[in-house]
Amino acid sequence: ALAKLWDVEDTDLLNLLAIEEKLTIIDRTLQLLLENHDSSFGGTYINIKAKKVFVNTVDFTVMNNITDSSEIKNGDYVNFINFIPANNSMTTLKFRFNSIFNLIKQYKPISIQLYIDMELNNVVIRHLEENIKKNELFIKFASQYEPTFIRPSALPNSNCQNQKISQTRISNRDLITHQILNGDGIYNNATGGLCSAAFLARSNNTDNPKYIVTAGHCSDQFQRFSNVAQLFYHYPWGSEKPLNFLGKMIESENIDFYDFGLIELTDNYIEQSTQHLRNSDSNQYVELFAEGGKNITSHGVHLCKSGLTTHTTCGFVRGLNAVTINRIGFMGTDHILAGKDSFQMSCPGDSGACAFSYLQDLLTVSINGMLIQGFGDFSVYVPLNTILIKGGLELVRSPTPL
Repeated sequence: ALAKLWDVEDTDLLNLLAIEEKLTIIDRTLQLLLENHDSSFGGTYINIKAKKVFVNTVDFTVMNNITDSSEIKNGDYVNFINFIPANNSMTTLKFRFNSIFNLIKQYKPISIQLYIDMELNNVVIRHLEENIKKNELFIKFASQYEPTFIRPSALPNSNCQNQKISQTRISNRDLITHQILNGDGIYNNATGGLCSAAFLARSNNTDNPKYIVTAGHCSDQFQRFSNVAQLFYHYPWGSEKPLNFLGKMIESENIDFYDFGLIELTDNYIEQSTQHLRNSDSNQYVELFAEGGKNITSHGVHLCKSGLTTHTTCGFVRGLNAVTINRIGFMGTDHILAGKDSFQMSCPGDSGACAFSYLQDLLTVSINGMLIQGFGDFSVYVPLNTILIKGGLELVRSPTPL
């Protein structure tokens, strides 16, 4: 999936991962240096193929202040940085973003994504043609802030009918009966709905219980209010029916507000569950080992997900701290947007999928968050940090693989 994203041979991946890691370190350093120069620069983004961190630059007279800094010179970073002309400073971009955000709260549009695209050097509003009438007033007043309006190059769910949940056959079902992997499917008996498991977590106040983190909307809101028990079952890739009982989603304000919920694992699964990701479409690495988690800080880096319907797919990070509004008007903030032009990363059944990025090999990964929504060629993720802080959680650590 990562080779498809970068359009390279598998043998090139390790070298490009090393380059991406170096560029990410440089970008973090640059972001700190640029914090006090919002009126002179318009943000940064990474281009792995070019082996550069691009800096949108409004005032080139300030450039030497950055390149002459000890953090840049001592790290031998200058050759990896490219200052390019830009029209909009971060001061302008932040003003436009906040102004449009206020209009969202006032006019309540639907199916909207608002974010700052560093490569375009502008605020972007992604929307659907079918909602033009409903969003007419919002679009009219938002236009005064000169955003870039984009319609998805792949319409939502346009290719999902071609995705078959039972793509992969599990060769020995006895081996997975009492083990759930990140990215496996989960089945809600009350609704008949399918979602995906993100990762294992536990309360940061105690060792037990263990939880499966998944999308909150996988638990039906109306069923909860009617006190109907919503029991969740294991549904691995390739299954044709639910397998063993996992547990029940615990009540939490996070289910609706942050769209993540916690399924409390039953005793059968507690000792057998690991922080591994299912990657069964790969011939070499059918499971990926999660070596902790980290937060995404750079535009342009890769972000992948493991989920029930479309399995492992990857995209580029295009927006951080994004505002998203779904088709029923629910608004979320501080989301990550990732995608690949004209390619749909996620489909129904992938909600709750584990978001991850590869480390310095193709076996170990870092958990970055959880998928909550697909929107054509972009997918929406809740950052790991948000889930852990708002849920009072910590990641469950698994033994290091041999």
